[in-house]
Amino acid sequence: MPEEHTESTEETYDIYLLPPGEESEACQSYLRKRNKDRMYNLMFEVSRHM
Repeated sequence: MPEEHTESTEETYDIYLLPPGEESEACQSYLRKRNKDRMYNLMFEVSRHM
């Protein structure tokens, strides 16, 4: 490792959103809005149980 070592901290916040008409207990899909250092990322995920 180089002798100079820098350390940084970043803050990440996730907000999970349900699609319209979905119940939270039975919901299989969601939207995740991530705020990381004032940059936003939106992700959609569907869980499939077979």
